Amino acid sequence: MYLSRSNSVGQISADGTRSNLTWCMLTNSAVTNAEFLRGGLYVDDTGLFSNNLIVVTSDDTGASAYRGVWMVDAQGHPRLLAQILCSHLEGVVTLPNDVARFGRLAGKIITGDEQELKLYAIDPDGAVTSYYTPNFFPGSIAFGPAGGIGPEDFDIIRTNQDLYACDPDVGAIVKLPASFLAPYAGDLLITQAGEFNFAAALFIVRWECDNPVATRIGYKRPNGDYGHFEHVTFAPINIPTP
Repeated sequence: MYLSRSNSVGQISADGTRSNLTWCMLTNSAVTNAEFLRGGLYVDDTGLFSNNLIVVTSDDTGASAYRGVWMVDAQGHPRLLAQILCSHLEGVVTLPNDVARFGRLAGKIITGDEQELKLYAIDPDGAVTSYYTPNFFPGSIAFGPAGGIGPEDFDIIRTNQDLYACDPDVGAIVKLPASFLAPYAGDLLITQAGEFNFAAALFIVRWECDNPVATRIGYKRPNGDYGHFEHVTFAPINIPTP
């Protein structure tokens, strides 16, 4: 398991007996001060990025600055793939090179800035393309004052796995059953946290007639209040519901 720890990447062995909280410091000849790791971690499972750990960095100021997109190999050696001038990066995934399913995002690292309503696609050479989400999803079910999506997290919808999300304001883990998402297995799921005047929601993203379409699933708590998502994950386990 990999985790963020201030300005380093930590590693915990699969059996939980060994840990190294400074396994990788995100520095190289160009970046001499390790960048804060508020953003996200994802192990590439496409092979397009050499099955490396993908890391996006940010601090918590919300100020415009250069944020890093890194690849870290199995020995903990970091390589800065791209820098993006934005408010912050949060959440990251790598998409298979399946143009029919993922359109212009196929074969790229995907990350985003929920404050600026942007998606960023990074190719294996480090070239970055940005997409303003109110314009990127024409005809989609949009929600919020400007339409579009404020991306918090990115996941591939897994087959026969429930989705678990953290609602930190009420100390709860929220579960969405695998059966609900079964028709969308393999599609991209974008989580919207419920911040910056956008209500918490999940967006299922797919391509129809060469255009990206996002279908929104809203989230309210049992008492009717709007909820709050932080990061989410699919898991091949079953946590019983009350």
